Amino acid sequence: MALEAQVEPSIGRQAIVAATRHVRLARTTTSGTYPSTPCDTYEIVFLDGTFTESAGDQTPTYTERSASPQAIAYDIRSDGLIPEDTEVLVLEQNGKWWIVARATLAQIVRVTLDEDMGASTAGQATATVVDYFLGKDPADGSGDIIVHDRMSLFARSLSGAKGIAVYDDRSDEYLLIDCQTKARFVEFTLDADLSGATQATVNDYWDGQDPADGSGDVDVIDNQGLFDNALSGAKGLAVYDPSADKYVIAACETMATRCTGQLTADMDSTDATATIDNVTPLDGQTPPLTGGTLTVYNDHDWAADDNALVRVEYKASTDTWHIYQVSCPA
Repeated sequence: MALEAQVEPSIGRQAIVAATRHVRLARTTTSGTYPSTPCDTYEIVFLDGTFTESAGDQTPTYTERSASPQAIAYDIRSDGLIPEDTEVLVLEQNGKWWIVARATLAQIVRVTLDEDMGASTAGQATATVVDYFLGKDPADGSGDIIVHDRMSLFARSLSGAKGIAVYDDRSDEYLLIDCQTKARFVEFTLDADLSGATQATVNDYWDGQDPADGSGDVDVIDNQGLFDNALSGAKGLAVYDPSADKYVIAACETMATRCTGQLTADMDSTDATATIDNVTPLDGQTPPLTGGTLTVYNDHDWAADDNALVRVEYKASTDTWHIYQVSCPA
């Protein structure tokens, strides 16, 4: 009552209540194992804090008043997990400490992946913080944090991918909500003849990162066997299949099925085969040649002179070439 009599009547009760409360700086800590799931009660150690008394961007300094926890405090928000070593503002009431405010990690961060998504641990990757908003630096000066891809939306994100993550205070994790991923489409040149699958040099890519990651090559596959006659050097277009982590060929040059050429010698009607040179494809890649020549079959028993113009077509079932037109002999 004596205390109440010393203050203005209009604020007397508030002053008495305030006098019984203490507000302190503290830091969450542990004497054993720190909680790993959302909770509402934490061990704390009290802090002495200071900062440079000058307007601007200053960095405070905190000194722990004890090497071990000094009290237990209840988080009145109780809507997530306060990370260990987080600065908090606590208020004492009824002999209990209550967490009324806390330093929060940035709610939004811009990041660059330091490794391919899932390279070390499935569904996550180490990332460098490029910028952060609505909170303090989550990397705490180290530059790196862990970002999580809970829905496997960014499984094809490669090292160097740029993205945005948001903070989930219930799990104390940063969740990717947008990120560059391996290019969806590539334009390529085959490094070898295609037989189901082979490697190809990436000439260009769209809707994502360079899938070759600096090496220049990716794996391409012909799922439907539509391009069996594609030879080394063939140019094509492929679409990424994340389940196989390969590029499925959607379009590709193939070996010509018709060519023109010239006989390298007179051809008699009794000759089963002949040889042509100056081979020019009419509808695709130049077929494999031996010394610049191609062996062709004379199925119609035609006769022709040396250097006669010949048209030939490919028979896939036998992998042979057959004359279907030839200039008449002089």
